[in-house]
Amino acid sequence: MRDRIRSLSSYNLLSDQTRSILREWLPTIIDVMALSLSNFLFAISSLLVLAAQSHAATVTYDFNITWVRANPDGQFERNVIGINNKWPLPPVTATVGDRVIVNVNNQLGNESTTLHWHGLYMNGTTQMDGAVGVSQCEITPGTSFTYNFTVGVSSRA
Repeated sequence: MRDRIRSLSSYNLLSDQTRSILREWLPTIIDVMALSLSNFLFAISSLLVLAAQSHAATVTYDFNITWVRANPDGQFERNVIGINNKWPLPPVTATVGDRVIVNVNNQLGNESTTLHWHGLYMNGTTQMDGAVGVSQCEITPGTSFTYNFTVGVSSRA
């Protein structure tokens, strides 16, 4: 520390009392400056995280699960499960950090169902995963279920 003080070009122009004060307080001043820098870096990183989260959206879908006539494999037309009376099924589009809400109403009449979210890492929301009998009870005919989860980073990424 003394080498730093002596390297100052104007150090020799200071009075003995000022030199004594500098020797005593300079380490504290440097520590405060370092602490201020770390607080600044923490504040900046916090702002960046908040900015990233501020771009997250809530994506909502209403799915009525019904029987529809379709030819999904090109062989022949038959009854298949559709969403909102359509086949092919609509995509669910979301970004990491987005909250996804899917309101499902089972209108199949004779079949229970769920939606399973292949490829999504359901950390903390396994009850929303849709695996019947594993992490979720089936949605029986005539009943509804609301999926509500935040898209996280995939464990396979």
